[in-house]
Amino acid sequence: MMQHAVELTTRGHAVYVAFNTRSECAQWEKWRATHAPMATSIQFDTVSRLDIDWHTMKLRGAHENCRLLVDHYSIQTQFQAMLDMFHAYDLTEL
Repeated sequence: MMQHAVELTTRGHAVYVAFNTRSECAQWEKWRATHAPMATSIQFDTVSRLDIDWHTMKLRGAHENCRLLVDHYSIQTQFQAMLDMFHAYDLTEL
């Protein structure tokens, strides 16, 4: 996901990457500073602080040039009940 974020910045996009906790954000900010110091348009924040439209996976009110990437664990945490229902009737055998 971080490689994709860096790639998006090289195409001129502003990128937000959402995680569950501030500590995760800080960890990835350190990674960005070390591994992609030129990608300064990558911002890290928590899903609870961002105004995410979960249907479109975009930030409400953000410029159309802005891209949002959400950590898979954050999605799982936000929508665990929905994911449980999604898998509740999976066929294990035909």
